[in-house]
Amino acid sequence: MGVPVVLATLAACGSLVTSVKSSWELRRMIKRKQESRECDEEAPYVFRRLRRAYYDNLMSVTEYEIWYEKFLVAKVEKDLSGLRRIRAHLRILESGAPVTAHHRSRGIEQAKSESKRRHSTSRGSDQSYVDSPPSRASLDYRPDRRATVGARPEQFIRYNPGPTYSSRASSSDASSRGRSQNRSGRQESRGRSEKRYDSYDSDDSSDYYSEKRRYRGRSTSRTFRLNMATSAPPPSKRQKREDVERTTIQQDVAPLLATNLGSFKANFVDSDGNQMADVIEINFADATEKNVSTLLNTMLERDREDFTPYRFRIHIPGKDVIIDQYPTDLLGLLQKHGVTNPFETTITLSAEPQAVFKVHAVSRLAHRIPGHGQPILSCQFSPINSSRLATGSGDNTARIWDTNSGTPKYTLKGHTGWVLGVNWSPDGKQLATCSMDKTVRIWDAETGKPFGQDFKGHAKWVLGVAWEPYHLWRDGTPRLASASKDGTCRIWLVNSGRTEHVLSGHKGSVSCVRWGGAGMVYTGSHDKSVRVWDASKGTLVHNFTAHGHWINHIALSSDHALRTAYFDHTGEVPATEEGKRVKARERFEKAVKIQDKIAERLVSASDDFTMYLWDPTNNGNKPVARLLGHQNKVNQVQFSPDGTLIASAGWDNSTKLWNARDGKFLKNLRGHVAPVYQCAWSADSRLLVTGSKDCTLKVWNARSGSLAMDLPGHEDEVYAVDWAADGKMVGSGGKDKAVRTWRN
Repeated sequence: MGVPVVLATLAACGSLVTSVKSSWELRRMIKRKQESRECDEEAPYVFRRLRRAYYDNLMSVTEYEIWYEKFLVAKVEKDLSGLRRIRAHLRILESGAPVTAHHRSRGIEQAKSESKRRHSTSRGSDQSYVDSPPSRASLDYRPDRRATVGARPEQFIRYNPGPTYSSRASSSDASSRGRSQNRSGRQESRGRSEKRYDSYDSDDSSDYYSEKRRYRGRSTSRTFRLNMATSAPPPSKRQKREDVERTTIQQDVAPLLATNLGSFKANFVDSDGNQMADVIEINFADATEKNVSTLLNTMLERDREDFTPYRFRIHIPGKDVIIDQYPTDLLGLLQKHGVTNPFETTITLSAEPQAVFKVHAVSRLAHRIPGHGQPILSCQFSPINSSRLATGSGDNTARIWDTNSGTPKYTLKGHTGWVLGVNWSPDGKQLATCSMDKTVRIWDAETGKPFGQDFKGHAKWVLGVAWEPYHLWRDGTPRLASASKDGTCRIWLVNSGRTEHVLSGHKGSVSCVRWGGAGMVYTGSHDKSVRVWDASKGTLVHNFTAHGHWINHIALSSDHALRTAYFDHTGEVPATEEGKRVKARERFEKAVKIQDKIAERLVSASDDFTMYLWDPTNNGNKPVARLLGHQNKVNQVQFSPDGTLIASAGWDNSTKLWNARDGKFLKNLRGHVAPVYQCAWSADSRLLVTGSKDCTLKVWNARSGSLAMDLPGHEDEVYAVDWAADGKMVGSGGKDKAVRTWRN
């Protein structure tokens, strides 16, 4: 019996609460309706008094706009207290309070005397003002008001315009017009004080917004009719055909030349500072980068088909300042940097050759290829072309994909731990994989089968591998270097699987390894050092100890040339092995030569937020530059294929660009909202793609530092990204376990 009683009591209480709430809501609704009705009755009265105060010079234009806006807000929101506050303020103004002192002190008496003078001269014969008392409300301040910048209420509020004082005082014709209007409308007794505002609440379209809309609508429709009347008819087929024919004919460009802005003397030097051509005088009006590049090629006596595009760096005369990006206004740039008379100054232009081919930014997802059962940790395209992509995953397998069809080609099974790295041989015929199972395996890229036995010898995980450059292969026998968590780096003979050298000396994990074109092996370790080894002798050459935390990644200025060996944009492959080695060596030397010397440079990235640029060949253990700017750990660094730029990806959500010669900061690429894990350059060094924890890829224009393309599509973090050597495709993989390929 107790439970039903309790339930009944609760139900009764609920009904009581509901009834109380309903009655409260009802009273609130009745009060709101009453206030709304009172507000509608009060608004016309307040509006007329506001207008009267404006015309009686009791407030300035700015004050009127402020109070008129308050009036509109109060009227629309049915704010009765707001209208009453406005009315109270107007009452204070009408009682003579000095709100605007410079108007109150002298304006009223002068206006009264002026009004009396006008009544005695030009208004004596006008009967429409016989009944108008010379009060403050009938004084005319409209000429002064219309000279003031600001909104004027007569533009938006409908009223019956009568004869103005200025028109009546100007001529006898205006007086006759006033008398004729007075005969037909004698009932308007006080001009502006009451009659003109009766239309405020005469219909439902008299508020501010509808009047303003009607006012603008008239001007808009009038402009539209004018444009329709004056617009030219569409061109006929004959006119279009003539325009097309005209574009195919060389026009006389002499009348189109820019005005003469003066000229300057240009001295062209290469990146090593050697003079390339004679000093020549160039007009500022013609000094665009494209024209200057064409001029330099002409001075070097090259054929049109052999022209090389150049990028110029400007040396400011008399200052140690170098402008890395060529400006659109060269004259303005020189004057900005204090060159007062550039017409008599020799400007040094450092010319850096660019790739003769151009890679277009990838813009769309070509394929999403599932297959891996765990996150994808690494990926790399074949150096031959973009049709083959290799990936390593946490599912203990590596896979080779056919990117043209978007299907798996081979599944490389054999590892018993995560596959941490994949690396194609320079000739593209073999693939090396390293794993957490402490082994390195070689696979035949054509059949997908293992090449020999797995390489065993490391005591802990193998974190990375690097192939010997193709031009250093002896008797067709390549060698391979592997970096391990056990603190050693091993050099293997690939054909036999035998260990040739064990490079020991690091006190921590060897996180990364590179094999240089000069026969040196470079290793970075968690013991905060970078070491340089002689690969033939297995001895230590240099030990770099500038970093304050462990090394995350290292990169060489020759990475792209060594990775692609004898493959280039022309597609021409030598027929003999000797020819292939010669071409591979030539491409390497071209990539690293500075002032006619082989200078293979190294950059290292660390958890201490810094990077160091090294030149082991010419600088020894001393760094070339310290690269400061990242606000968090630097995850990866990459040299551009032409060796002029360095890109660094960090945990501060940004990617930065640096000058590869002197280490100076150039650009900050911001757009990612999470740490950037990896980056990859296009083959022409003009574009950079980055992969991030924010599940996106972004393509950047390296020249301008702007975002060229945003590529969403991944469902989770992007761990690996690579740009094909032929520039046609980008491959990526990550935590969502699916390989994605992107193309233009």
